[in-house]
Amino acid sequence: MPRDPQWAYTYWDITNEHKEKLRQQGGQQIALRIYDSTDIDLDYQSPHSLQEYPCDELARDWYLNIPVSDRDYIIDIGYRCGDGRWLVLARSKKVHIPPVYPSGWIEDIFVNINFKQDLRDKTVQNLTPPEKKIAAKTYVNNIYDQIFDTAESTEIMGVAGFPFGSIQHFHDSTKIKQVISSYIFPSDMGMWALPTTSGINMSGVSCYASLPPIHPCQFWLIADAELIVYGATEPNATVTIGGRPIKLNQDGTFRLQMSFQDGLIDYPILAVAADGEQTRSIHIKFERETPSRYINTTEKADFEWPS
Repeated sequence: MPRDPQWAYTYWDITNEHKEKLRQQGGQQIALRIYDSTDIDLDYQSPHSLQEYPCDELARDWYLNIPVSDRDYIIDIGYRCGDGRWLVLARSKKVHIPPVYPSGWIEDIFVNINFKQDLRDKTVQNLTPPEKKIAAKTYVNNIYDQIFDTAESTEIMGVAGFPFGSIQHFHDSTKIKQVISSYIFPSDMGMWALPTTSGINMSGVSCYASLPPIHPCQFWLIADAELIVYGATEPNATVTIGGRPIKLNQDGTFRLQMSFQDGLIDYPILAVAADGEQTRSIHIKFERETPSRYINTTEKADFEWPS
């Protein structure tokens, strides 16, 4: 079960008879494996990533660090054998870990509900996800932008003493400012007399009155990297990555996705044909270095004054 976006809590109750049975089959080190099972079925697909944590033989629960939030995970407890086999003692159900970042979907809708009304199997209000509103919202915003541009040009052209005999509309605000500065304001009046958000400043009041107020704000950033190793071979072949077997999909493809932290990751990949005679291999090394890190989550964001 998720404790927070970065940690999960798992617990189990396994009999000694079951453990002894797997130890007799070659099980040596009891461990926990956490699989990224987002949008896949582990019964016939390989996980996006796999991480293994050795644990104590007498332990009944454990805290696990989550590689990436906002994804689905499944946890195995079992024994790792000396020859690389993995013997499963028990498997958890799929659990979704909440995201570490705040949700972008904010929608407050108030409805009146009779206190005595039976709400079972009834829908009071249907909410529309933000991604389905983007197209309609973009279209509406374009219409409002055109209306605002037309109104803005009309307001500016309505300056008292405008030299043209008839009002002319300009949809480009740059052209508007050029016309006004060329025909109305003397060359020694300066930029302080340009129009502001509060109207045309004919009285010489400073344009600083239109600047937005300065106030402290909270700022945050989270960023990280993931490593994806993928490939394909004959569906009946055996593939190991770093000495550990990888389950192939039905078409022979495989994919391993994991958190990519600082340091060197050495990944020899070996494929052995079904007859055990033919082999193919590739040896890949990955190295990551983070020279600087100045990040924080939104929960740890403090109010700061802009410099």
